[in-house]
Amino acid sequence: MDPGTKAADKALEAFQAKRTAEGRFLSYCRGRVRSLPDRIVIIPLLFPIVLYVGGLTTAVIAALVAIAGELLDVAVLRQYGCRRSLGDNLSLAMGVTILSGGIQSLANIYGVALIYTLGGSAARALAGAACFAAILDAALLLSAHRGAAILRILLYGIALLTIAFQEISSIGAVDDALMFDLLSIAFLLYICWTVVRKVFELQKVRNATRMDTLESARELAHVNEALIQSRNTAKRLALVAERANDSVVMTDRDGVITWVNKAFSKVTGYSYAEAVGRNISLLHGPQTDSTASKALLRAREEARPIRLEIMCHHKDGRPVWIEVNTCPLFDDKGELLSIVSIERDIGEAKERERALAEARRLAEESERARHNFLATMSHEIRTPMNGVIGTTDLLMETDLDSQQHALVRTISASGESLLGIINDILDFSKLEAGRLEVLKEPFSPRDCFRSAVDLVQPLADAKQLSLDLVLPASLPESALGDNRRLAQVLLNLLGNAIKFTETGGVRLEVSVRLENGICHYLIAVRDTGMGIPPERLERIFESFAQADSSIAGRFGGTGLGLTISRLLVLAMEGEISVASTPGEGSVFFVSLSLPLADALDSSPSFSAPAGLGHDMSGFLDGLRVLVAEDNRTNILLLERMLDGTGIQTLLAVNGREAIEMFRQQRPDIVLMDMHMPIIDGLAATRAIREIESQAGKDPIPIIALTANAFPEDRDLCMDAGMNGFVTKPFRKRDLLSAIDDFAPREIVLARNSS
Repeated sequence: MDPGTKAADKALEAFQAKRTAEGRFLSYCRGRVRSLPDRIVIIPLLFPIVLYVGGLTTAVIAALVAIAGELLDVAVLRQYGCRRSLGDNLSLAMGVTILSGGIQSLANIYGVALIYTLGGSAARALAGAACFAAILDAALLLSAHRGAAILRILLYGIALLTIAFQEISSIGAVDDALMFDLLSIAFLLYICWTVVRKVFELQKVRNATRMDTLESARELAHVNEALIQSRNTAKRLALVAERANDSVVMTDRDGVITWVNKAFSKVTGYSYAEAVGRNISLLHGPQTDSTASKALLRAREEARPIRLEIMCHHKDGRPVWIEVNTCPLFDDKGELLSIVSIERDIGEAKERERALAEARRLAEESERARHNFLATMSHEIRTPMNGVIGTTDLLMETDLDSQQHALVRTISASGESLLGIINDILDFSKLEAGRLEVLKEPFSPRDCFRSAVDLVQPLADAKQLSLDLVLPASLPESALGDNRRLAQVLLNLLGNAIKFTETGGVRLEVSVRLENGICHYLIAVRDTGMGIPPERLERIFESFAQADSSIAGRFGGTGLGLTISRLLVLAMEGEISVASTPGEGSVFFVSLSLPLADALDSSPSFSAPAGLGHDMSGFLDGLRVLVAEDNRTNILLLERMLDGTGIQTLLAVNGREAIEMFRQQRPDIVLMDMHMPIIDGLAATRAIREIESQAGKDPIPIIALTANAFPEDRDLCMDAGMNGFVTKPFRKRDLLSAIDDFAPREIVLARNSS
């Protein structure tokens, strides 16, 4: 703050402080102390008179009494006057000073009484004058300390009245001299009252004037300081605007440029002299968007701010991308003064944006190409695999000698191995792209762990390894999670442990900790196998990585199992790690946190009549199934798989035939391939649903038979109106199970009962 402003503020604060009750009291104390010499000088003046009328002793005693009274009062006043504030002690201080002022007045009255008593009637005028002077002095203190002033006036007034009554009593009547003395006193008292009143009025006016003067001085100081600050701010703003990296342009309502900074010239190529006086539209060119240009014009006409991006043009004609941010400036009356535009060159940002968009487009195209390649390869590989696996299943049901049975089993195992590799690659692709969905459904953790162990038990038995499952007693009965994905992780870890263990065994250990409705699982898969070298531990979860280059040749596999497990665990918001000692074994840890679920519904679902199981012959007698499939091998397999079940099979080799046969035959179930000539399975399904809707018929079950194994393919089928989804290659039991799930029960039972 400016020193002049501070001084003005302090002067006003000090004056206001003096006008308070405490301020007036402190002023009274300090003023009485300062005026002590003026009062003490009266004592030597009156001393000769008392000496003349009363002698030396009386004069000395009177002088000492008067001085003692003054010194006592001043001592008390100095005690309070030296303080800056009294606070809650103000009332006590005022009471004490009233008492000391009364004592001082009585001391003076004692001297007046001596003069009157010893001097007689001749000294009454002097005694009255002394009392009158004391009353006048006290009256002038009314505004500073009303209590002390009133007490003094009362005491000196009583002294005057006493002198008057004494005179009247001594002469028995009022003579002319006394009359004139009394009238003189009354006249003097009137004059005293008039003078004191005028003094108070003048003091009040002076205080008000002083207050106005100080307030005006303070206001003027603040205004002056504000003006100085405003001037300095304006200078700084002008300096900032002039040296800003962004272009600053000032225009009027009509868009005429009134000021530009140096950055404007750098961005646009127009100098200050070339720009000022011309319309801002000089920056517009053939590539300027008319919509953005009109938006700027409307904002300027409506005197409102706007922010947008617009293609402008440099003086040399080349395009320049500019981000414009306008702000109208108004005066105190609301009249528009100017429009300030901050313009930033965003050419580099636009280029980066374009490059990012191009990179995103290329990445999306690459991802689509990758996805299409995987989908195509999946379809092309799964379709013949369906023939391989399906044919081996059918061969296994025929009469074979032991050598033939072993050969067919080898073909089946090889097909299953190849299918596992395909599934691993597809799972890895979906996990890497973040497209694999993780469900949150109620399931039994106990059943999940036991099922995983049961599935790999034959592998352990074949190598004569022990396989143990250790579950805690506090394991929850149900949890919310993806049962299938957790089982996939367990099977990968258990399968690897068995694969790389030659002697000893494998153990699956589970420990849990319950906390606020969440169960924290720590799953450990321990083996006594070959172990993993320390330098390989960090890469064990990498794609296509194995602990030793010879492992793929000795044990087989793609090296994706642990990578898929890691991605699955991460997708389930868990963690996976490994510890290993070469030659002693390894332990893989999986930590997961799954919410507890309500008790699983154990109520029985629909059960087929006795004997249904995998052998459905007889139960599905008369069920009419329309098979839409263009691959001859798959048609042969489907006919053989459905042979002997009592199902009536209707065959269509493309979507158009499927629609016509549906229209004519009205089957009970449709098995629909997705990829067929002329009309594909999705379009055929939509056409069938439209036929049903127009005829007012209930929709029949349509089950997709497809080699496309991606989740989006399943979604496409469901969106088209299909009810089920069977992925190629499929086994006979998978096909019959799907038909059983969707077969209309009332139709099957009615036909079987008849």
